[in-house]
Amino acid sequence: MDMDGIPISFSIYPGNRNEQTTMIPLEEKMLSDFDMSKFVVCTDAGLSSATNRVFNSHEGEDGMRGYITTQPIKTLKEFLQEWCLADDGWFLDGDESGRKYKISELIEETDKDKIFYKTRWIKEEDLVHTDQGDRKEIIEQKLVVSYSIKYRNFLRHVRERQIERAKKLVESGYTSSGKKKQNDPKSFIKTDHATKNGEVADIAESYIDQSVIENEECFRIMKADFQARPVYLNCQGRILAHFITCFIALIVYRYLEKKLDNKYTVDQILPTL
Repeated sequence: MDMDGIPISFSIYPGNRNEQTTMIPLEEKMLSDFDMSKFVVCTDAGLSSATNRVFNSHEGEDGMRGYITTQPIKTLKEFLQEWCLADDGWFLDGDESGRKYKISELIEETDKDKIFYKTRWIKEEDLVHTDQGDRKEIIEQKLVVSYSIKYRNFLRHVRERQIERAKKLVESGYTSSGKKKQNDPKSFIKTDHATKNGEVADIAESYIDQSVIENEECFRIMKADFQARPVYLNCQGRILAHFITCFIALIVYRYLEKKLDNKYTVDQILPTL
């Protein structure tokens, strides 16, 4: 999409293909078709492989490429997690005085709408795949972590609702099994199998796993979907036609939104249409 949110291009790949390998070919096509001299890629951690990050760490006569990757704190190395969650060393967005803040000293009433952050450079060695073969390379990156009282309160509210739902499941006799989704309240439930004497057997007891609650990640990524899926088609041409239809519909919606001076939301526009 361009700076006005108008779609300009799209690309589709088979659902069973590793999405990390689709990124560089798509970028090269964008750079060629749209003659871009500056390109900044924004992705989540799943798409931002070491190979993709190295490709997007470029500055030369032919232009500049950079990247921004969102990543959960819990996936960082332990010493970086400690730095991210440390009480001190925080800066206020927009404050050019250089003052450092402590999270524990923030005031709910006056600091609720403020965004605090801290930043540092890190160097990590990772495996990079190229046409000439694989090689290990040192990747230097700037790590930025943010904190917001308003967002913290929102996540606390979400977590409390999940815990309440998990408690109701336990009370109803639910037994945990299988993998849990990220926002699934069942992730808070643990089931032990034991006899009345405490030996491992077929008697199951479910309860709230407090350790999961305490260690739950507090930063999540909100993803929006244009409801282009699922696709109940097999023919490549028909799949492409389906996404072209969705693509054109999105363009029409965006232009309509712009014509209406952005006064109305998608939930108001689409039902009216």
